Amino acid sequence: MRDRFSRIFDSCQAYVVHSAYGAAAEPGSTPWGIDLSPELRFDPLRVSSSAFLNILSRLDALTFGPVGLSMPRWVFYDCAEMPGGIFGFARPAAAVPEWVRRALHVEEGYEGPVPLSMYVAIPMLEPGAWHTYTLCSLNEVAPGSAPAGLRLLTQAAGLHTFGIEAAVGATQWRSPKLSVHARFGPLDLLTAWTPAHSDPWTLTFRFPVDPDRIERALAPETVAPTRHDVRWVDCDDERELRSLQAEIEGGSRYQVVGGPVTDGSFTRVPISAGGGS
Repeated sequence: MRDRFSRIFDSCQAYVVHSAYGAAAEPGSTPWGIDLSPELRFDPLRVSSSAFLNILSRLDALTFGPVGLSMPRWVFYDCAEMPGGIFGFARPAAAVPEWVRRALHVEEGYEGPVPLSMYVAIPMLEPGAWHTYTLCSLNEVAPGSAPAGLRLLTQAAGLHTFGIEAAVGATQWRSPKLSVHARFGPLDLLTAWTPAHSDPWTLTFRFPVDPDRIERALAPETVAPTRHDVRWVDCDDERELRSLQAEIEGGSRYQVVGGPVTDGSFTRVPISAGGGS
Protein backbone atom coordinates (compact mmCIF):
# COMPACT_ATOMS: atom_id res chain seq x y z
CA MET A 1 0.00 0.00 0.00
CA ARG A 2 2.80 2.43 0.82
CA ASP A 3 4.28 1.88 -2.63
CA ARG A 4 1.00 2.83 -4.30
CA PHE A 5 0.82 6.09 -2.30
CA SER A 6 4.60 6.67 -2.15
CA ARG A 7 4.42 10.13 -3.73
CA ILE A 8 2.38 11.25 -0.74
CA PHE A 9 4.42 9.44 1.88
CA ASP A 10 7.73 10.65 0.38
CA SER A 11 6.86 14.31 -0.08
CA CYS A 12 4.22 15.17 2.53
CA GLN A 13 3.90 15.27 6.31
CA ALA A 14 0.82 14.52 8.35
CA TYR A 15 -0.72 17.18 10.55
CA VAL A 16 -3.61 17.22 13.01
CA VAL A 17 -5.74 20.00 14.51
CA HIS A 18 -7.36 19.29 17.87
CA SER A 19 -8.36 20.97 21.09
CA ALA A 20 -7.76 19.62 24.58
CA TYR A 21 -11.54 19.91 25.08
CA GLY A 22 -12.62 18.10 21.92
CA ALA A 23 -13.18 14.45 21.10
CA ALA A 24 -9.81 14.37 19.31
CA ALA A 25 -7.97 15.67 22.38
CA GLU A 26 -5.62 12.70 22.24
CA PRO A 27 -5.53 11.39 18.67
CA GLY A 28 -4.63 7.74 18.44
CA SER A 29 -1.67 6.24 16.65
CA THR A 30 -1.29 7.06 12.99
CA PRO A 31 -1.35 4.13 10.55
CA TRP A 32 1.25 2.82 8.08
CA GLY A 33 4.20 4.34 9.91
CA ILE A 34 3.01 7.93 9.37
CA ASP A 35 4.95 10.24 11.67
CA LEU A 36 2.99 12.98 13.45
CA SER A 37 5.59 15.39 14.73
CA PRO A 38 4.82 17.80 17.61
CA GLU A 39 5.26 20.88 15.41
CA LEU A 40 2.49 19.62 13.16
CA ARG A 41 -0.06 19.36 15.96
CA PHE A 42 -2.12 22.55 15.97
CA ASP A 43 -4.18 23.70 18.94
CA PRO A 44 -6.91 26.21 17.99
CA LEU A 45 -6.63 27.68 21.50
CA ARG A 46 -3.10 28.93 20.77
CA VAL A 47 -2.32 32.09 18.81
CA SER A 48 0.70 30.36 17.30
CA SER A 49 -1.67 28.08 15.34
CA SER A 50 -3.55 30.93 13.68
CA ALA A 51 -1.40 31.31 10.54
CA PHE A 52 -1.77 27.65 9.61
CA LEU A 53 -5.48 27.56 10.48
CA ASN A 54 -6.09 30.64 8.33
CA ILE A 55 -4.58 28.87 5.32
CA LEU A 56 -6.69 25.81 6.13
CA SER A 57 -9.78 28.00 6.18
CA ARG A 58 -8.84 29.47 2.80
CA LEU A 59 -8.44 25.97 1.35
CA ASP A 60 -11.99 25.25 2.50
CA ALA A 61 -13.31 28.54 1.07
CA LEU A 62 -11.65 28.00 -2.31
CA THR A 63 -12.95 24.42 -2.47
CA PHE A 64 -16.52 24.96 -1.36
CA GLY A 65 -17.07 28.67 -1.97
CA PRO A 66 -18.02 28.26 -5.66
CA VAL A 67 -20.98 26.08 -4.61
CA GLY A 68 -21.95 28.28 -1.68
CA LEU A 69 -20.84 25.84 1.02
CA SER A 70 -17.73 27.46 2.49
CA MET A 71 -17.61 27.94 6.25
CA PRO A 72 -17.33 31.34 7.93
CA ARG A 73 -14.19 31.42 10.07
CA TRP A 74 -16.20 31.30 13.31
CA VAL A 75 -18.06 28.19 12.11
CA PHE A 76 -14.75 26.52 11.31
CA TYR A 77 -13.62 27.21 14.89
CA ASP A 78 -16.88 26.47 16.72
CA CYS A 79 -17.95 23.39 14.78
CA ALA A 80 -14.74 21.79 13.53
CA GLU A 81 -11.58 22.84 15.33
CA MET A 82 -12.93 22.88 18.89
CA PRO A 83 -15.27 19.86 19.20
CA GLY A 84 -13.78 17.60 16.53
CA GLY A 85 -10.54 16.93 14.75
CA ILE A 86 -8.83 17.71 11.47
CA PHE A 87 -6.32 15.40 9.81
CA GLY A 88 -4.42 16.05 6.62
CA PHE A 89 -1.13 16.25 4.78
CA ALA A 90 1.07 19.31 4.32
CA ARG A 91 4.35 20.49 2.83
CA PRO A 92 6.72 23.23 3.99
CA ALA A 93 5.97 26.52 2.26
CA ALA A 94 9.37 26.42 0.57
CA ALA A 95 8.40 23.14 -1.14
CA VAL A 96 5.14 24.55 -2.49
CA PRO A 97 5.32 26.32 -5.89
CA GLU A 98 4.86 30.06 -5.79
CA TRP A 99 1.75 29.91 -7.98
CA VAL A 100 0.14 27.51 -5.52
CA ARG A 101 0.96 29.77 -2.58
CA ARG A 102 -0.69 32.61 -4.50
CA ALA A 103 -3.79 30.48 -5.07
CA LEU A 104 -4.04 29.91 -1.30
CA HIS A 105 -3.20 33.56 -0.52
CA VAL A 106 -0.26 32.47 1.64
CA GLU A 107 1.26 35.59 3.14
CA GLU A 108 4.67 36.73 1.96
CA GLY A 109 7.39 35.47 4.28
CA TYR A 110 5.36 32.58 5.73
CA GLU A 111 7.71 29.62 6.23
CA GLY A 112 5.45 27.14 7.99
CA PRO A 113 3.57 24.14 6.61
CA VAL A 114 0.99 24.57 3.86
CA PRO A 115 -1.97 22.16 4.04
CA LEU A 116 -2.59 20.05 0.95
CA SER A 117 -5.62 18.14 2.22
CA MET A 118 -7.99 17.93 5.14
CA TYR A 119 -10.48 15.54 6.65
CA VAL A 120 -12.70 17.16 9.28
CA ALA A 121 -14.73 14.93 11.59
CA ILE A 122 -17.07 15.83 14.43
CA PRO A 123 -18.24 13.38 17.14
CA MET A 124 -21.90 12.40 17.30
CA LEU A 125 -24.05 11.17 20.17
CA GLU A 126 -23.68 7.50 19.20
CA PRO A 127 -20.48 6.20 20.85
CA GLY A 128 -17.70 5.88 18.28
CA ALA A 129 -19.70 7.64 15.54
CA TRP A 130 -18.32 10.78 13.88
CA HIS A 131 -19.74 13.03 11.17
CA THR A 132 -17.51 13.64 8.14
CA TYR A 133 -17.78 17.41 7.99
CA THR A 134 -15.26 18.18 5.23
CA LEU A 135 -13.00 16.28 2.86
CA CYS A 136 -10.91 18.09 0.27
CA SER A 137 -7.48 18.37 -1.32
CA LEU A 138 -5.46 21.12 -2.94
CA ASN A 139 -5.93 19.40 -6.30
CA GLU A 140 -9.52 20.68 -6.31
CA VAL A 141 -8.25 24.26 -6.09
CA ALA A 142 -5.03 24.01 -8.11
CA PRO A 143 -5.21 20.83 -10.24
CA GLY A 144 -1.97 18.89 -10.39
CA SER A 145 -0.35 20.81 -7.55
CA ALA A 146 -0.28 17.85 -5.15
CA PRO A 147 0.01 14.06 -5.47
CA ALA A 148 -2.99 12.11 -6.69
CA GLY A 149 -4.90 10.04 -4.16
CA LEU A 150 -4.72 12.67 -1.41
CA ARG A 151 -8.42 12.70 -0.56
CA LEU A 152 -8.64 8.92 -0.29
CA LEU A 153 -5.52 8.50 1.84
CA THR A 154 -6.43 11.51 4.00
CA GLN A 155 -9.85 10.10 4.82
CA ALA A 156 -8.49 6.62 5.48
CA ALA A 157 -5.76 7.92 7.80
CA GLY A 158 -8.18 10.29 9.54
CA LEU A 159 -10.65 7.49 10.26
CA HIS A 160 -7.85 5.45 11.81
CA THR A 161 -6.17 8.29 13.74
CA PHE A 162 -9.39 9.48 15.39
CA GLY A 163 -10.49 5.94 16.22
CA ILE A 164 -13.77 6.34 14.35
CA GLU A 165 -16.03 3.28 14.54
CA ALA A 166 -18.89 4.56 12.39
CA ALA A 167 -18.72 7.38 9.84
CA VAL A 168 -21.71 9.50 8.87
CA GLY A 169 -21.52 11.99 6.03
CA ALA A 170 -23.45 14.09 3.55
CA THR A 171 -22.51 14.94 -0.02
CA GLN A 172 -24.17 15.76 -3.28
CA TRP A 173 -25.17 12.98 -5.68
CA ARG A 174 -22.94 14.27 -8.46
CA SER A 175 -20.01 15.24 -6.26
CA PRO A 176 -16.68 13.53 -7.08
CA LYS A 177 -16.30 13.06 -3.33
CA LEU A 178 -19.02 10.40 -3.43
CA SER A 179 -16.61 8.21 -5.40
CA VAL A 180 -14.11 8.53 -2.54
CA HIS A 181 -16.69 7.74 0.15
CA ALA A 182 -18.00 4.81 -1.90
CA ARG A 183 -14.57 3.18 -1.69
CA PHE A 184 -15.37 2.57 1.99
CA GLY A 185 -18.80 1.19 1.11
CA PRO A 186 -21.31 -0.16 0.94
CA LEU A 187 -22.79 3.01 2.41
CA ASP A 188 -26.09 2.85 4.25
CA LEU A 189 -28.33 5.46 2.63
CA LEU A 190 -30.01 7.65 5.28
CA THR A 191 -31.45 10.32 2.97
CA ALA A 192 -31.77 10.62 -0.80
CA TRP A 193 -33.43 14.05 -0.98
CA THR A 194 -32.44 16.44 1.81
CA PRO A 195 -34.28 19.79 1.94
CA ALA A 196 -32.85 20.39 5.43
CA HIS A 197 -29.51 20.93 3.65
CA SER A 198 -28.83 24.12 1.68
CA ASP A 199 -28.56 21.84 -1.37
CA PRO A 200 -31.46 19.35 -1.33
CA TRP A 201 -29.69 17.23 -3.99
CA THR A 202 -27.71 15.81 -1.06
CA LEU A 203 -27.57 12.25 0.21
CA THR A 204 -26.72 11.27 3.77
CA PHE A 205 -24.84 8.03 4.42
CA ARG A 206 -23.31 5.92 7.15
CA PHE A 207 -20.80 3.09 7.20
CA PRO A 208 -19.07 1.09 9.94
CA VAL A 209 -15.31 1.50 10.14
CA ASP A 210 -12.85 -1.33 10.69
CA PRO A 211 -9.27 -2.05 9.55
CA ASP A 212 -10.35 -4.44 6.79
CA ARG A 213 -12.71 -1.89 5.28
CA ILE A 214 -10.00 0.78 5.31
CA GLU A 215 -7.49 -1.56 3.65
CA ARG A 216 -10.05 -2.50 0.99
CA ALA A 217 -10.68 1.17 0.27
CA LEU A 218 -6.98 1.73 -0.37
CA ALA A 219 -6.51 -1.38 -2.51
CA PRO A 220 -6.40 -1.08 -6.31
CA GLU A 221 -9.82 -0.71 -7.86
CA THR A 222 -11.10 -3.80 -9.59
CA VAL A 223 -14.03 -4.30 -11.88
CA ALA A 224 -16.87 -5.32 -9.60
CA PRO A 225 -18.91 -8.33 -10.66
CA THR A 226 -22.28 -7.52 -12.15
CA ARG A 227 -24.95 -7.46 -9.44
CA HIS A 228 -28.49 -8.39 -10.35
CA ASP A 229 -29.98 -6.41 -7.46
CA VAL A 230 -28.51 -3.03 -8.43
CA ARG A 231 -30.81 -0.08 -8.99
CA TRP A 232 -29.28 2.87 -10.84
CA VAL A 233 -30.38 6.23 -9.44
CA ASP A 234 -30.45 9.17 -11.86
CA CYS A 235 -28.69 11.95 -9.94
CA ASP A 236 -30.52 14.67 -11.88
CA ASP A 237 -34.04 13.28 -11.61
CA GLU A 238 -35.70 15.15 -8.75
CA ARG A 239 -38.83 13.03 -8.96
CA GLU A 240 -36.79 9.83 -8.57
CA LEU A 241 -34.80 11.21 -5.64
CA ARG A 242 -37.97 12.35 -3.88
CA SER A 243 -39.55 8.95 -4.47
CA LEU A 244 -36.48 7.21 -3.08
CA GLN A 245 -36.59 9.49 -0.03
CA ALA A 246 -40.22 8.54 0.55
CA GLU A 247 -39.27 4.86 0.42
CA ILE A 248 -36.52 5.42 3.00
CA GLU A 249 -38.88 7.32 5.30
CA GLY A 250 -41.35 4.47 4.85
CA GLY A 251 -38.83 1.98 6.23
CA SER A 252 -37.03 0.71 3.11
CA ARG A 253 -33.28 0.30 3.43
CA TYR A 254 -30.76 0.91 0.66
CA GLN A 255 -27.00 1.02 0.31
CA VAL A 256 -24.82 2.94 -2.12
CA VAL A 257 -22.62 0.26 -3.69
CA GLY A 258 -20.48 2.37 -6.01
CA GLY A 259 -19.57 5.86 -7.08
CA PRO A 260 -21.28 8.01 -9.73
CA VAL A 261 -21.03 6.78 -13.32
CA THR A 262 -21.48 9.31 -16.13
CA ASP A 263 -22.68 8.35 -19.58
CA GLY A 264 -23.11 11.34 -21.85
CA SER A 265 -25.28 13.82 -19.97
CA PHE A 266 -26.56 11.25 -17.48
CA THR A 267 -24.96 10.52 -14.10
CA ARG A 268 -26.20 7.55 -12.12
CA VAL A 269 -25.28 5.97 -8.81
CA PRO A 270 -25.75 2.25 -8.06
CA ILE A 271 -27.74 1.35 -4.96
CA SER A 272 -28.95 -1.96 -3.61
CA ALA A 273 -31.59 -2.99 -1.10
CA GLY A 274 -30.24 -3.69 2.38
CA GLY A 275 -28.21 -1.93 5.05
CA GLY A 276 -29.07 -0.60 8.46
CA SER A 277 -25.77 -1.39 10.19
